[in-house]
Amino acid sequence: MFSKLLKKKRSGEDASSSDRSDRFLKQDGHWYFRTREGFEVGPFANRSDAQYALLYFVESHDWPTEAQLKDFIEGCKLMAGSAA
Repeated sequence: MFSKLLKKKRSGEDASSSDRSDRFLKQDGHWYFRTREGFEVGPFANRSDAQYALLYFVESHDWPTEAQLKDFIEGCKLMAGSAA
């Protein structure tokens, strides 16, 4: 799911563009993601949470509250059949 999100071409972007190849980074034990504008968003406890946060942001065009993000992550895990 995330690989498709990160590799989807935008209009005006050529197939060889690698600007989004490393959108996630770990600093001081916390995970962040970079927006295309160059902002680092986080911290998140793990890479998976950073990926879900990015997905939420891209899909909704709005930043979630902590409760909204938690509900979104739980829903995605249920849909994927990986709920703990």
